[in-house]
Amino acid sequence: MVSDLAKNAYHHGDLRAALLAAATDIITESGVDAVTMRGLAERAGVSRTAPYRHFEDKRALLTEVALEGYRRLAATMAAAREKGGDDPVAALACIGQQYVRFAVDNATHYRLMFGDGAVTAGDAPAIKSASKKAAQDMVEAIQAAQARGLLIDTDPKKLANLLWSASHGLANLLISGQLPRSRAAEYARYMTDSVSRGFLPRPDDQSAR
Repeated sequence: MVSDLAKNAYHHGDLRAALLAAATDIITESGVDAVTMRGLAERAGVSRTAPYRHFEDKRALLTEVALEGYRRLAATMAAAREKGGDDPVAALACIGQQYVRFAVDNATHYRLMFGDGAVTAGDAPAIKSASKKAAQDMVEAIQAAQARGLLIDTDPKKLANLLWSASHGLANLLISGQLPRSRAAEYARYMTDSVSRGFLPRPDDQSAR
């Protein structure tokens, strides 16, 4: 069944938007492999060749869906960092928690960004740029905390990768149903608190860059 977004986009003459919305619907219902250009055309009520006027092939279309996910993630990370205010440690915790919330609230895009059959930076330069932008706020929050002596003095990218790995692992457990989504916020707070404690400086710390 075509979503209201897909119907409205098509009826307003925006077939490109209708195809993207229909692809999102199909991925939600049946996974990435179920998306076909023929199936998208049928959902939109157009000829089998019509989708190719906007997308060269299925991969090009999926790349656009993934890009939308990365744009949403980048906006989420930026908003989370701002919410942390002048406290960079609080900002970092907020970023980790909002990452998990993003995954739960945008599970379809998240699977396409990071799951089986994910669209990667090798598929389009724009993916690499969007992915980098999404990660930058996490790295900069760590650098700000380090500058004030609030976190251990080591490569901020390594710390960002550790937090991202923990956030990503929790997100996957939640969206796959291994953990109850109703407790996502609680688990995210516990995860960020636990990981952040490992980033705190110690008197005998000799971390090297």
